Amino acid sequence: MKSLIFSRFIAAAGSTLLLALLAVSPASAATNPLNQPRGLALAANGNLYVANQGGNNILVFNPNYVQVTSKTITAGIDKPSGIAIDSLGNIYVSNWTSGQVSVYSSAAVQNTSATLSGINAPQGIAVDGIGNIYVDEDYQDVRIYSANVSPADSIPLLVGTYTPGLDVFGVATHNQFFAWGSVSQAYSETIDGTLVGDGVFPTEAPASTALALAYDLKGNLYYCNTNGAVDYLNFSADSVVTFASLGFTCEGVVVDNARQRVYMSNQQGNSIAVYSTSGTLLKTIE
Repeated sequence: MKSLIFSRFIAAAGSTLLLALLAVSPASAATNPLNQPRGLALAANGNLYVANQGGNNILVFNPNYVQVTSKTITAGIDKPSGIAIDSLGNIYVSNWTSGQVSVYSSAAVQNTSATLSGINAPQGIAVDGIGNIYVDEDYQDVRIYSANVSPADSIPLLVGTYTPGLDVFGVATHNQFFAWGSVSQAYSETIDGTLVGDGVFPTEAPASTALALAYDLKGNLYYCNTNGAVDYLNFSADSVVTFASLGFTCEGVVVDNARQRVYMSNQQGNSIAVYSTSGTLLKTIE
């Protein structure tokens, strides 16, 4: 809306007195749709999906950082904490309050017959390359479900529970690798035939409570620490690199290799920081 300028002309004592009452109303800024954003996921077309916990919905932003309101998801959402998208574009949302994982098609149509229930306070969620679903259950363990069931719309089967004996925060997957964050370490492990980390080639990286994790296409593992630092485990060099020092603790992270971006959610600040893969702040979505 253009600024409105109100002018009033008043005639008095044979002379014209001009009173310019410039009540300038700036263009109405769009209300920030982000309300305690947590988990993040990236679609193949570059759209960013946000588990908007305080708003009780899933928001979508295109690669130009513009909200795609037509793709907002509200059905089946109950305080979302994590979100993941599989290779077919299906969307998985962990709902903290209801204890369920809701499943949606790439068109955001809910598949109620595939809903996972009975999970205690589900947090982070990840899906591997063949559709297996990893759900962080109340920071205690990771439930693993196999989506390879018939018919296709049947509920995925619980095939294992990974219980490391440590607090489990964020989870991530990449090819044969599974990662999880804990109080002082971020772990990346290979997955054996039973879909449980076999520990044969575990890699550990020092962390300050790794809340959110994400792999890039090269297998580097990014993780957000509660001290505001974002590090990544360099896969080829087996070394830890400091990526960015934030003024907040990010609760979600995802890497867009095609556009050389890293998105990180700021739950307390109701925003999403966008960095280049070289560590430069590009944009703050709010």
